[in-house]
Amino acid sequence: MKQICFTIILATVLFYQTAFAQDQPSKTVFRNNIAINTLVVLDGNFFPFADGNMPLQLIYKRVKNESEAMRLGLTFQGRLQNYNNQRSYLIADSIDYTVALRAGYEWNRPIKGRFSAVYGVDLIPSFTKKSFETRTDEQDFFTHGFTERKTYSIKGRPFAGINFSITDRLQVYLEAGIEGWYSLYNKKDDLWYVNKETGAIDNPPGYNWWKYQTVGFRYVPVSGVYFNYAF
Repeated sequence: MKQICFTIILATVLFYQTAFAQDQPSKTVFRNNIAINTLVVLDGNFFPFADGNMPLQLIYKRVKNESEAMRLGLTFQGRLQNYNNQRSYLIADSIDYTVALRAGYEWNRPIKGRFSAVYGVDLIPSFTKKSFETRTDEQDFFTHGFTERKTYSIKGRPFAGINFSITDRLQVYLEAGIEGWYSLYNKKDDLWYVNKETGAIDNPPGYNWWKYQTVGFRYVPVSGVYFNYAF
């Protein structure tokens, strides 16, 4: 339902922008902009730093004129977790992080008053690493398990959105888009046992490897809710 409502609003705004937008009086053009995606920060029940979650998405814009700008961005999201169950003698550690860069171009067209339409395209290469390590203390042996997955992706994302100017320097805007991607996955895992009495490894570690690729497209109803500061 949220996707349908946002799509209707966005289509309506773009229609009015095309059909009824008129020239606006010139205003001061600030050449530099910094935007932060609050949708990323507020992800996870509004407690972004709980459970070791560390989200960040920034976009720098170099403004060419009132209606065009180049975009460069950085996204980082990481999570560190530790689980220690004394009753079952299980200890688990997990590390999960994503780093993504962004390069793109956007256009801005006035609608009415403080509202304007924003549209453009981004190219987003990214790297994700997830690892999970477990250790247990059994009666006669220790176990040690390890799983790791690395993902290399490249995305192309045309986007469109609505911008509202709070002041000449401060704006808030929403973006939606369609993205296509190519991803390469590398995964390895293993599990081995150490005899407590002899110290021998009953199952010598030897990683199992998997590699596979994915290609796809999807509609992103709300990819960002940004606060933008111009200077």
